[in-house]
Amino acid sequence: MGRRFHYGPFDIATCMYYTGIDPFTKKPVAIAKGLNDRKMQRALMPFFEPENDFAVRDALIKVGRI
Repeated sequence: MGRRFHYGPFDIATCMYYTGIDPFTKKPVAIAKGLNDRKMQRALMPFFEPENDFAVRDALIKVGRI
């Protein structure tokens, strides 16, 4: 019987971040490595907090959702 590997979500996310490739589909994925991109991602996670209003609005404008 072969050995089975169990990868957690953090292992997969780390792999995708460093390689820029989805390990399941082998297709390239967009990685936020710039400071502004990371700030936007950090602001979008708790989008309901009032101190993130401007960052969330800027992020939505950038992707064409507003």
